[in-house]
Amino acid sequence: MFYVSKQVSERKYGVVDTTDNVEEVHDAMELLQFVNKGIAILGVILTPQGTAIRVCSPVVRLLCHIPYASPVRIKYAGDMYKTVLYLGMVGNTFKFYDGGLAPFCFSQDFIDSAKVDVKTDDIDADEFLAILNKAKRR
Repeated sequence: MFYVSKQVSERKYGVVDTTDNVEEVHDAMELLQFVNKGIAILGVILTPQGTAIRVCSPVVRLLCHIPYASPVRIKYAGDMYKTVLYLGMVGNTFKFYDGGLAPFCFSQDFIDSAKVDVKTDDIDADEFLAILNKAKRR
């Protein structure tokens, strides 16, 4: 997975490859060429009006490095932190399961606008095991 990590100059951006955590700098045209070849880069957004490039927030960057089926604590919309099972990315959304009827997804825009926060520490083991058991039954 790749994501836009920083803007280096007006038309140049840092892009991180999460498989080896190496950051390379590319200009906007190169990023567009990569995306047109089918390489997904989180933060490069194709619209009918053209291409938008946005630096990924710290929460989005953290989610890009968390392994599939890991426990995380998540907070959004003023709620308290709750333990969920992180299910990785599906398309351009991040997928979670909290033990309810179905998993839920957050887009990069929602994560930024709703001030979603994610933590990987202080996981309640009992709560996580309950969620994991519910997920196994689905």
